[in-house]
Amino acid sequence: TVEGRPYRWPDHRTWLGLCARAGLPGVRFHDLRHTWASWLAQAGVDPQHLKTLGGWSTLAMVERYSHLNVEHLRAAADRIPTTFSLQSEIIDFEEERQRRASR
Repeated sequence: TVEGRPYRWPDHRTWLGLCARAGLPGVRFHDLRHTWASWLAQAGVDPQHLKTLGGWSTLAMVERYSHLNVEHLRAAADRIPTTFSLQSEIIDFEEERQRRASR
């Protein structure tokens, strides 16, 4: 809360009833913490900031709670070629060997 006290958990039965009506059986209130951390991580929030905001003492807990979706992982993988110059000249090894031998 704004006063620094923990929020009271909603009535467990009420929560489960709302989830069932929404077609989300088995979703725990605590699962929202994973969702919150994942959304912030996917939005690019620095893990150190996420650690502080989430009240975790280690980055390992940030990793436990935050998850990247496939699209974010694919976007990161797509940046690899532009991050590292992966273009190279194709070398004919026999030709290169002869060139070096003739020096």
